[in-house]
Amino acid sequence: AAVEAAAVEAAAAEERRKRARLEAEAAAIARKAAAARRVQSAGTAFALLGESSDSDGSPSSEASDDEAQDGVEELVEAQMDEGGTVEQAARAAAAKEVRGAEAAGAVEVVAALATAAAAAAEAAKAAVEESAVATAEVAKAPLVVAVGSKNPVKVNAVRAGFAAAFPLTALEVVAYDVPSGVSDQPWGEAETRQGALNRAENCLGAHCLGHGGAMPDFAVGVEGGVAECSLSSLHPGTPGLDSCTECFAFLAVMRSPASEAGVAWGVARTGSFALPPRLAALVKSGVELGDADDRVFGDSGSKRKGGTVGKLTRGLVDRTAYYEHAMHLALAPFVHGEEFPGLYDAGE
Repeated sequence: AAVEAAAVEAAAAEERRKRARLEAEAAAIARKAAAARRVQSAGTAFALLGESSDSDGSPSSEASDDEAQDGVEELVEAQMDEGGTVEQAARAAAAKEVRGAEAAGAVEVVAALATAAAAAAEAAKAAVEESAVATAEVAKAPLVVAVGSKNPVKVNAVRAGFAAAFPLTALEVVAYDVPSGVSDQPWGEAETRQGALNRAENCLGAHCLGHGGAMPDFAVGVEGGVAECSLSSLHPGTPGLDSCTECFAFLAVMRSPASEAGVAWGVARTGSFALPPRLAALVKSGVELGDADDRVFGDSGSKRKGGTVGKLTRGLVDRTAYYEHAMHLALAPFVHGEEFPGLYDAGE
């Protein structure tokens, strides 16, 4: 009896090891297929696991291959409808396969393992092939972004913003020295915003002229400005507040009129900060802020480096980072794809 018990325990242990291997194979399928860009492709890969169990968990010798595949696809769809992920759906399908295999005995478990291993190879192959296709598409069609300035700080902020928003897409960023159509030192939000809009439109035109009429996918304008803020008048009950001159910038992103969805805008403003009195006095006298920085801080070319914000924060925030967060905000209307169709449509 002891020998028989030991044999039973050994067989059970072997079945547990085989079950663990099968679940590992299923998890590998889930990871590979989840990397595929379309859920439908992933679902097809998982369906290769097959499903040949009746509702009570016992194997069915009468179930056809088509019926088995339909069973897994229904299981995957049900899991997804309940809010699960593709990987969870794959694991659920694999677990059901394991239960059926255990009921059938060790021979069926081995066969199921072989089936799962083959399915893993097929899923991996499909994921790799789709990834290669996607990579080839990226290589063939980079996202072309025109920038209405050759200031490296602005260009780098735009490039970083687009790279973060479209991580799987190759970028071609082209800078143009175009007029803003506003004062060299814009005053107030309206004039500063208009300067950003003008730069975006003007660099779109410059790109078309230089590329035989071909439009970029996006055109971006960046414009810095200042404004007077009377804090003491706005908040009379708060002691210690004085009027100040604020510094800020606007970023305007225009989607090309030639795009399938047509022209659209994303506009955002950076944070603002108060200028020290010495800088504010120079700006009010007609000196551009970048030149005022050079005078006060004994530097040269400040606006093409860390900028005013870099000087005042002692490098905690440089001008590129200062623009970049607003770049993310201006790109918000263009990063949702098919997840939320019509999210930014008027009237929705």
